Amino acid sequence: MNSTYNDWLAELVPANSARLVFLRRNAIAAGVGAAVGLLGGLLLDSLKTSGKEEVGYAVVFGLGVVCAAVSMVFFMRMRDLERQTVQRQSLREGLKTFVAPFRHRNFRKVLIFLAIFFVGQTFAGNLYAAYALETLHMPFFWIQACTMMQALGTVASAGLWGFLADRYGNKPCLILAGVGIALNPSPGSQRPQRT
Repeated sequence: MNSTYNDWLAELVPANSARLVFLRRNAIAAGVGAAVGLLGGLLLDSLKTSGKEEVGYAVVFGLGVVCAAVSMVFFMRMRDLERQTVQRQSLREGLKTFVAPFRHRNFRKVLIFLAIFFVGQTFAGNLYAAYALETLHMPFFWIQACTMMQALGTVASAGLWGFLADRYGNKPCLILAGVGIALNPSPGSQRPQRT
């Protein structure tokens, strides 16, 4: 889905301004997401202190569903692009095309790397929030504030990562990012002592 979405956006955006458009899009998405997350954190914290935590979750989830529905309405109103060259394929031909990259040895290596990388990242991702809530007893607001700092760091460093990728290639950047992610839990590996 994500690759189709990016391909669709690439068709809409002129090639000479694609990088700037994608940087701005990511910055806006990160900023809006962080601001809304902080408001949600404040709402959850205030309802938790009054003993209505389950109401807070219901409200936040309900608002998420409403926003998703509004987003889908706007998405459905957008006109699709008329492709100049349309490839018509049967289902069988489409499945053969889908399987074709798995026949290439180097591409299989990339797929294995991505599978391990993203499964490991996704598996650990939820544990950080559980650790913050259950062990550190952090309020939702501060958890969202940490997420906002991460989003700001992503936006601020996007240009640098793009420059490094253009200059040295994607593989060294992936190695650097992978090492950074692998070392990320090490500063917090000590369990805090309760007093």
